[in-house]
Amino acid sequence: MDEERQHKGGYAAPMWLAVAPLLYILSIGPAAFLAGKSPGQWSTTIRRVYYPVIWLHDHTPLKRPLELYMELWGVK
Repeated sequence: MDEERQHKGGYAAPMWLAVAPLLYILSIGPAAFLAGKSPGQWSTTIRRVYYPVIWLHDHTPLKRPLELYMELWGVK
């Protein structure tokens, strides 16, 4: 039983390593939406936390897909 549990647990770490960056990128939509509802320091904080995603937007072919995704959240 312990051996079976260890074997199944061996897939959790690689799965999270693959899923976590995607969840991080997708979380910019709700974060920007909420920041737009209560401006102020949230804008600065959002820009700091999501700087890597902003960089991807500005320097890679992900610009248009990220813009379309942000539009789904009502962020322009």
